Amino acid sequence: MAIWVNETDPIGPSPMAPPSVNVSLTGTVPTHPHTFRLDLPCLGTRSAEVDVVLNINVTSPRPRQPPTVLYFKRRKICLEGQSAEMYAPHLGSPGERAGAMSLSVVYYVVPALAGLTLVITIIVIVAYIRRRRHKRDRDPRILDVTDVGVKTRPLTNSTLLRPATPNNNTYTLPSSITINSYASLRKLTTPITPLTPLTPAHAHNHVSTTVSLTQCSRESGSRDACDTSRDRESGSRDTCQSSSTLSRSEVVVDPSAAELQERFRQMEVERQRVRLTAVAHEGSFGRVFRGWIQRDRPEQDQQVLIKTVTEGAPHDEVVALYREGTHLFNLYHRNVLTMVGISFADNSSPFLLYPFHGYQNLKLYLQEHRGGHLRAAELVELAVQAAHGLSFLHTANVLHGDVGARNCVVSEKLQLRITDAALSRDLFPTDYESVGTEMARPIKWMAYEVINDRVISTSSDVWSYGVLLWELTTLAQQPYVEVAACEMAEYLRDGYRLAQPLNCPDDLYKVMAFCWAIHPHDRPHAKLILDYLAAFHHQLNSFI
Repeated sequence: MAIWVNETDPIGPSPMAPPSVNVSLTGTVPTHPHTFRLDLPCLGTRSAEVDVVLNINVTSPRPRQPPTVLYFKRRKICLEGQSAEMYAPHLGSPGERAGAMSLSVVYYVVPALAGLTLVITIIVIVAYIRRRRHKRDRDPRILDVTDVGVKTRPLTNSTLLRPATPNNNTYTLPSSITINSYASLRKLTTPITPLTPLTPAHAHNHVSTTVSLTQCSRESGSRDACDTSRDRESGSRDTCQSSSTLSRSEVVVDPSAAELQERFRQMEVERQRVRLTAVAHEGSFGRVFRGWIQRDRPEQDQQVLIKTVTEGAPHDEVVALYREGTHLFNLYHRNVLTMVGISFADNSSPFLLYPFHGYQNLKLYLQEHRGGHLRAAELVELAVQAAHGLSFLHTANVLHGDVGARNCVVSEKLQLRITDAALSRDLFPTDYESVGTEMARPIKWMAYEVINDRVISTSSDVWSYGVLLWELTTLAQQPYVEVAACEMAEYLRDGYRLAQPLNCPDDLYKVMAFCWAIHPHDRPHAKLILDYLAAFHHQLNSFI
């Protein structure tokens, strides 16, 4: 750094003392803006105008790059009889000025340190208050929760969003529902069929005349988010009814053991007719093969997917394979994959046989296409097909109970089918978590009432379908990765939901938000979702 002084009237002695600047000659160059001071003291010996040029050379560490030269010009007016000491008598010699500047630094640093101490103290106090409030909120004796929760829980860099989930059942979008918490939600610019309630003519009665209902009472007393004292989930997955949230007409349960025996007899295929060709997917005990069922005539041979377990698999795995594999038996729909046969053999695990038309597991398919080869219209088309399949199951008085991308298959032509949950726990272990000693469950896909009270209904299937939509738009990312399984019920109760994925259409995210309403009666039926998404898909295609 250099300073030149050029007097306009050079006659006589200089009216200025040598200029000084408070920039050190040694040290490091600051990486963010700093203030420096240039002193131009007048001596008061005579009146004169003095041109001052401040020259700064910025040298680059690269040897071939020339230095950058900065010029700052200023005109200083000195008056006779008025010296710098008249305005700043404490500034005398350069040494004294340097001492004064050091003292001014102290004046700045001390208040800054005091302010920093105050801020840290406030942060500690706020953290302590929030911790006590968090413990108090977990006590059901003083719990006061609204429809979607009233508390706040800051999460940074999170996939969670706290939406004001709808608490009515009009489902009119977009004008009649205001969701202020959706920062990225925009008003529709083009008309789309709104979500409206099903009329009685279209409403389906979900009563099964062959089922028995098991009353499920709420657990009294203190319930911690990580409570491990709940009963272990039964193998039959009996559906419980809660009179405070669900009506009898919405509850459907699984078939009885006697029905399973009859199904085995109807579907049995001789083992010698089953030929394995390749392994499609495998886990710790589960295996999925591609193969053929050989018929009496070669042209009648049928290509199939084969689910089985290894010979060393635990007995519980074999029982689960039987029960879950036959869950969708005899349900024929273009968006549902049902078994076509089952094969037994002595000293060997059973084979569950499904029709195969180039299908791939949807979760694996989405993960393989994270490079960006799927268009929004194609993802919505998959969502429409999944809604078709789920609506069909509910119309047939069948609950799925484990809706997710892992339990869907898709063909190369994007033909989607919902499958049963056989082997899913083994093939996709990260999707299933257990709290304490209970059986592993897909907690991140489950509705609040399923996690908390084990109440399964068509409405809980709709909640899981909303998570499936989120999987489609994120190409099978894991939901709620920041939340432990034992805390999921608390987070959902407090109103936290999955945030809108990047590039997810606002209209599609609105459907997710309605699926995640805290009360089962506030969620739309699968048929209602189907009508809305079909209209939205038609709208997307009209712009392509």
